[in-house]
Amino acid sequence: MVNISIDIFSDTVCPWCYIGHLKLYRAISLFRSLHHDPSHTFTLTYHPFYLNPAAPQYPGTPTLTALTEKFGATRLAQIHMFLSGAGNSVGVQFNHGSTTGSTRDSHRLLYLIKEKFGPEAQIKVVERVFKGYFQEKGNITDRDMLARWAVEGTEGMESGVTEELVKAWFEEGNEEGDEAGKIVDREARWAAMRGTSGVPDYKINDRWRLSGAREPEEFVKVFERVLEEEERRLERERGGKKVDEKQGKERVPTAAACEIYGEGKC
Repeated sequence: MVNISIDIFSDTVCPWCYIGHLKLYRAISLFRSLHHDPSHTFTLTYHPFYLNPAAPQYPGTPTLTALTEKFGATRLAQIHMFLSGAGNSVGVQFNHGSTTGSTRDSHRLLYLIKEKFGPEAQIKVVERVFKGYFQEKGNITDRDMLARWAVEGTEGMESGVTEELVKAWFEEGNEEGDEAGKIVDREARWAAMRGTSGVPDYKINDRWRLSGAREPEEFVKVFERVLEEEERRLERERGGKKVDEKQGKERVPTAAACEIYGEGKC
């Protein structure tokens, strides 16, 4: 048995984060098809990253307007063409009529969903937020919309998520909501301090790091490494050998050696 823990730094208005999420799940399915062992588990946790910390609050800005100002019309048309192809490869048709702005509330939502209802609920809401923003012309700064997505994302889970609960988190002076804001701000700062300059960014079992919307096979290579190391550890234990934790850590490749960078990120 092995549990593969994946920490994902992402922003809710990053199209590559949406594509990367879907490719990651394809990788998990591929790994499970190669290893018919239900004891192998995955734990995914989403963490905040602010692509634009100065983005406006509600009501936000039309995404096309913001991106045209940033890239210019010609460059933006090229980006959209490239994204269209990448989206089609994972079954996503991007709709560019959304409204962008500060993503802090969406990250507060994702953090509180995980804390109150668990990582599985967080993943369901992540997926609903991505779909709402990128495919349904959603407004990432609209708290009512975020609350509705949270309920729709957890539908069928009997989680107890309600629009009233989420809206209460967003109210000024709400203790849980205010604390969540401090935590996501701190995590976003920490991500920048550790050298994360683009997302999605993945840290696997606190050792391997991949950046960008990688192909499923690239994730699987890392999953295989995790499995191999766990099998070697079990063999050493069965052989009656004690594992020196300090020496074991010294044998771990450095972060730089484990990092795999590439295109396909915001």
